Amino acid sequence: MNIDITNIAVGYQIYLMVELAKLNGVIEKEIEYDTQWEEAEELFKNFYESKFNNPNQPEIECIEAFLKDYIEYAFTDFLRSECVVYYENTYDSNFVEKMLETYIYCKINNIAYWIPSKNIYFPNEPKTMLIKFNGYTKTLHNW
Repeated sequence: MNIDITNIAVGYQIYLMVELAKLNGVIEKEIEYDTQWEEAEELFKNFYESKFNNPNQPEIECIEAFLKDYIEYAFTDFLRSECVVYYENTYDSNFVEKMLETYIYCKINNIAYWIPSKNIYFPNEPKTMLIKFNGYTKTLHNW
């Protein structure tokens, strides 16, 4: 179904989506505002058609739940497509040495992964790692 955004959203709702999406790492903070707005319009269309659009709940809470689910789905897809699952019972020192050249070992939800090091950033917070993927950012604590 093709929805005309002008019939469902006003400027405030798109602005709210821009700001919440930036806070949640769904929209990059550094891109031009026009591009952020376009991405937020598309996100709002997806939100509007989703199960998270509940008129009996505050809209801001519904959007936050939508964005959390959105980033988790995208992150799961990234783990499946870009990362390598590490099976501890198949330990091979040559394999591990090769992986350490371009990957970082990390456990997420009790599954061990090799994550491409180009996607990993360490902010100035203890035990915190940022994983950037497909234009999104996922923050991991105590990894």
